[in-house]
Amino acid sequence: MLGIVFIILKSILLALLGLVLLLLLLLNIILWVPIRYQAYGSKYDAILAYGQVDYLFGLIRVRFRYDGDGVHYTVHILWFKVHDSKAIPKKKSKHPKKQTDGKMTYVKNVVVDEKTEVKKKEVKEIEVKEIKIEENKPKTEESNSKEPQISVKEIQTEESKQTKTPKVKKHKKTKDEKSETSTWEQIKSGIELLRSDKHKGVLKFVLGKVHKMVKSILPRRIEADIIFGFADPATTGLVLGGVSMFYPYYGNAVIIIPNFEEVMFEGDIKIRGKIVIGVLVYYGLRVIIDKRVRSIIKAVR
Repeated sequence: MLGIVFIILKSILLALLGLVLLLLLLLNIILWVPIRYQAYGSKYDAILAYGQVDYLFGLIRVRFRYDGDGVHYTVHILWFKVHDSKAIPKKKSKHPKKQTDGKMTYVKNVVVDEKTEVKKKEVKEIEVKEIKIEENKPKTEESNSKEPQISVKEIQTEESKQTKTPKVKKHKKTKDEKSETSTWEQIKSGIELLRSDKHKGVLKFVLGKVHKMVKSILPRRIEADIIFGFADPATTGLVLGGVSMFYPYYGNAVIIIPNFEEVMFEGDIKIRGKIVIGVLVYYGLRVIIDKRVRSIIKAVR
């Protein structure tokens, strides 16, 4: 009997262990399998752009395209198209339909007839009301002939009411205004804390982690062929000099040709890159867990 109980407990523990390992495997896949993206854009006679985003080894795909008609995108999971932005929804007919002997007929005429009958009834009711008003006219004239007598005390009380200064209502702050002021005060106190001697290295630490996060998102490969020109040749030369400073980063993959004679901008560009969610989570946790950052957050709150 005890042997059977031990076997059941062992099987339950193994099942739970397998479930935990499966969850850990799925979590690692979600965190460390990269989201790959690539895009292409060109501007000659018209602007054209298209691209694709893949996730989980291509199991989830998003494709997009931009042309003169607008942006069109589709979402695919495995081999199935889940969403298409150009899919036209089916429109329902506005008029109710009625079946008679297999033929479809609209009930539009019936609605029109009902409206005309309602209008006739309303006209009759208005005529009856006008007759009643004419009968009651002499009574109203007699009542108007009797003017009410106003005493001096009533006039004085009315003048005193008019001379009284109106009470000025104080402007009460709404919840949105209070939240805006509180957030602005929190930002100010946070800046003051960062400027203090105790927390000098915190800003440098946070900016370093943010820089690494942004660097992991940026495209790994860029190819471009661009021709540009401005109205003033001096500005064209200045822009060319500024772009040439980054030549060590892009190398021969980017070709930039200046045009000093006419205003123009045309060319094409290709980019490829990847985003790893685990890297973003890692650097984000490093910032949140840091004791100095946590002390600043507590002080601001």
